[in-house]
Order: sequence, then C-alpha cells, then structure tokens
Amino acid sequence: MDGHPRRQAMRGLRDDPLHPSPDAARPPVRPVPLPPPGRNPEPWVSLQHPGGRFVRSVFVWLLALPLLCQAAPGDSEFLTAREAAQRGQFGRVAELADGLRGHPLHAYVELWLLQSRLAALPQDDVRRYLDREAGQLVGNRLRGEWLRTLGRAGQWTTFDQDWPAMVDPDPELQCLQAQAAVQKDRRALEAHRQRWFVGRDLPEACNRLFEAMFAGGVLKDADRWARIRLALAGGNTSLASALLRQAGAWNAGDGRQLEAAPRDPARYLA
Repeated sequence: MDGHPRRQAMRGLRDDPLHPSPDAARPPVRPVPLPPPGRNPEPWVSLQHPGGRFVRSVFVWLLALPLLCQAAPGDSEFLTAREAAQRGQFGRVAELADGLRGHPLHAYVELWLLQSRLAALPQDDVRRYLDREAGQLVGNRLRGEWLRTLGRAGQWTTFDQDWPAMVDPDPELQCLQAQAAVQKDRRALEAHRQRWFVGRDLPEACNRLFEAMFAGGVLKDADRWARIRLALAGGNTSLASALLRQAGAWNAGDGRQLEAAPRDPARYLA
C-alpha cells in the first residue's frame, strides 16, 4: 500500500465525483445522425416544413412592417373626404375626389358621391359602378342603397333585375323584394306570412307588406294578438302598444299595464 501523502492526495482527487480524473471512464459518445442528402438539417427553416413556413412568414412580416405603417400618399385627403361625407358636405367630397384618383380607397369616395344623389342618377351611371365593383364590399353597399331607392319608388321591374346580385340583404331589402314578388303574383303574400311573427320592430317596407296581407286575408286578428304576445315576451312594449291600437283594443289603462308587463310577464301572458 502506497502511503506517500502526495500519492494519497492524488488518489483522493481521482475518487472525488466533483473532480473526476482525466482518465476516468466516460459515457459512450453517440454519433449525431446526418440528414439524407438534399435535406435541410434544421427542418423548422424549411419551406416544406409547416413550422418553417410560419417562421419565414413572421420574418417577412417583420421586415415589411415599417413599410406598412407608413402613410400612403393621399391618406390625409381621404380622411378629410370621409369626414366631409359623414357631415353631409358632399361638395367638399367632390373637390377632393379628383386628387384621390389612384388611391387604394378611391372607390369609397365614389360610393359616397353616388349615394348622395342616387335618386337623380341615370341608371347607366349606377350600373357602371356596380359592374366595376362587382364582388366588392363597396359594390354591394351601393347595390343595397340602389335597391332601396328603386323599391321606394315602386320601380319593381328594375328592382327584379338588380336583386339577384345582392349579398346578405337586411330586413328592409327582404321586405322590398317580397313586395316586388307580390306585384307579379299575389299568392306570394302567403309565402312571406312568417315574417309577421316576430317580437321586434320591422322596417316600414315590412309594414306595407303586412297591410297587404291583412287586406288579402293572409293575416287575421288572431295573428295580430299572437304578435302582441311575442312583443310582450321580448319586453317590446312600444310595439305591443302599436299593435293594440291597430287591433282597436287600446284604452287608458293599457299604458300602465304594458309598463308593468316586463316586470311580471307571466301575469300578462297567461
């Protein structure tokens, strides 16, 4: 046994797990597999890899962000035109329109100007814009206003021509379309009877349709009371009041009862 102090110290150093000796046993080194020829060793930066596409997309957007944040030429004038349109100052909008030609949102400036004088415009001018902006939001907006103008004027033939291209019509346009259908065939009133049975207020175009239904016997007094109940169930006392007056069933105490109905609907709907 070697009792030399230096050799003992060296032996203790080799046995210390925190200071292993250089010749201590090491775990086997596993070779790193190389990618097949032609493959990217880091797939997350590959365009074919889903993660790679995402990383590259983010990188491109970060590079483009400063450019996107820069104001385009004419943006200030466009905002001025929009504010003028909101205030009904269409003369000012017209002054700015020529200078905004070529601006990405110039179609909106044209939309505002057309809407301001839609009833007086030749149909060709309206259709020219609708054809050019077909499939675009601005085109659909003008089509909706154009159909409203035609329906209120009773121009049902032209209304029918332009109706098929309308996307997502609102309740007023739907009732105008029903009126157009009734002009061609009174039996269409029956097809639209279910529009009556709602507890909310509807546009005046729908009320005209309902008047024709009552006049033609498609809707009856019992249907009026059914809608009164729907209005009360929804807390729409103003509609219920109007319907009660139409039914000839209004008296001085009804106003107080209708005000109390939303607080205790079961009492009035029983």
